[in-house]
Amino acid sequence: MTFFLVSSIVKILVVFTVIMVGVALLTLAERRICAWMQDRLGPN
Repeated sequence: MTFFLVSSIVKILVVFTVIMVGVALLTLAERRICAWMQDRLGPN
């Protein structure tokens, strides 16, 4: 029972972490593309 609970929590955390990193990278890519389209130097 405990092993099942711990393994489920670890799987949920891994999936959550992968999704959050993906969102961060896509946001950075979107900002860089917008900066490129507007002839700005960086994502700021």
